[in-house]
Amino acid sequence: MKKILLSMAIIPTLSFGVNINDIFNNQNCNQIVDKGLYKSCYDYNLKGTKAVAYTVDGTKLSDAEVHIKKRPSFYQENKIPVKYRSFPEDYTNSGFDRGHMANHADFDYDANLVYQTYSMSNIVPQNPEVNRKTWVKAEKYERTVAKSYGQINVINLVYYSKNPERIGKHQVAVPESFVKIIYSNDSNFQKCFKYENNAPMITSFDKLKDHEISCNEVSL
Repeated sequence: MKKILLSMAIIPTLSFGVNINDIFNNQNCNQIVDKGLYKSCYDYNLKGTKAVAYTVDGTKLSDAEVHIKKRPSFYQENKIPVKYRSFPEDYTNSGFDRGHMANHADFDYDANLVYQTYSMSNIVPQNPEVNRKTWVKAEKYERTVAKSYGQINVINLVYYSKNPERIGKHQVAVPESFVKIIYSNDSNFQKCFKYENNAPMITSFDKLKDHEISCNEVSL
């Protein structure tokens, strides 16, 4: 299987545990999709990403976070060979949400940036309860941190079982769990959160802190 490496800006090195170079490389990723806004470690067999990295500019975030009213449609990623792509329709009636890894609300100040987040290279099947009720809390938290420090780096890791559930015509693999790493080496800040994708119905008592783990526990 041919591996394709697209141009990629330098991602800030983590000062703990996980090594960035162990994530975004030709051995771990069949293709590193560089959207400018974010980098996606794409796996051809899984038809999805294994990791997405991006930076949130807190100086451009508003408290309201409602700048872009009309959301774009999801679209297939034309940088990926057709036979390895996932498609928006793979999710139809699957029971899973089209879950953003680089979430649109972080870039709600620019319509073009929001559009980039709707590429299927940035989307994975997420349990609706996780996507809408728990994972979203971690996304809101990263924006809060970005506003505090001016800028924050985020890496979302996506984990799959050896024999994952598949959805749609193109057999898109369903992740087993997710880890969100939020960090700033300049500000000596790091927080990590883990979410299982097969979560039962989430109650209103589920808190962000319930998912926090030591960043030193994060593994590839």
